[in-house]
Amino acid sequence: IFLTNVPRETLSAKDVADIYRFRWIIEIMFKSWKSCFRIKELLHSQCDNKIRVECTIFLMLLYITIFQVRWYGYFEVHIFKETGKHISILKLSKFFNNHLDEILLNYITLFQIKKIINQHCKYETRKKRKNAMENYYKI
Repeated sequence: IFLTNVPRETLSAKDVADIYRFRWIIEIMFKSWKSCFRIKELLHSQCDNKIRVECTIFLMLLYITIFQVRWYGYFEVHIFKETGKHISILKLSKFFNNHLDEILLNYITLFQIKKIINQHCKYETRKKRKNAMENYYKI
């Protein structure tokens, strides 16, 4: 059941369902920011320095923007071209968060990163329903 204040003349039931799918993709992105990048853990609970809090938030948002635009965009395009499968933003977020030092210090090559992402960060295959990125590209 979808509740909306949009008149039936403006959007059909199918349009509302498509919009909800798109909204769900946005929720997944926010979940990756909150859960995978562990923003809460960057500041201790007694931190009351406004400048420190603001700087931490802005730096984290900058990192997330670079991740979303540059890394996720790059790997989504390249892995999809090679395999025809989309990358899970949650899985890729976890991978980057867990291996950021090795990636930034070039301890692992781009070829190795792509291989790991190809093995561990793709959406699982579903027969009955589409994953978030398949729904996104459908819209």
